[in-house]
This record gives sequence, C-alpha cells and structure tokens, in this order.
Amino acid sequence: IAGMESSNPSHFELIDDEVILLIEDPIQGGQLAHITDEGLEILWDHDPGNLQSGVHGQLWIGQDFVFFIADDSIVGLELYAWAHGELSDEWIIIH
Repeated sequence: IAGMESSNPSHFELIDDEVILLIEDPIQGGQLAHITDEGLEILWDHDPGNLQSGVHGQLWIGQDFVFFIADDSIVGLELYAWAHGELSDEWIIIH
C-alpha cells in the first residue's frame, strides 16, 4: 500500500494462515485481497468499475467460499461469493 490515501483496508478475516481483506482503491474500487510476504495481492475485483465492496455487513467465511456484499454497476448491491482453495501443481482444489 503506497500511502494513507491509496487504499482503505477493512473487513479482515483469517483463512487458515492467510489474512483476507477488502480494500477500497480510489481508482479500481473495492477488491478482495490477501497479504503475502511480498505485500498485498489482489485476489478478485468484483466489478471493473470504481464500485464499493463490503458496504454492508462483513466478510463471511464459509467452508468453501468468502461472502461479502458489494455494489454492482448493473443491479446495485449484491451478495458475492469467492471460492478459496489451494494451489497444487497445476490444479486449484476447492475445499
């Protein structure tokens, strides 16, 4: 994160030993990210526009998915689910 105004991280949760969070970028909007040894890595951008994520509620962690409410350029507020898993050679395994 480059500076105080470059992002607004919120809604931190743990999945195993990973920190998952929502960030609000002033240009890209809300994005799901995680913290690595090298810094912040974007996992998923729910909408290509500058729209918010995590506007209501929090991150909900399920057995297979991370859920959050975000703004959509067509419908408005929606519940989104992102599948978390592990990378094993060339396959992504969803728990």
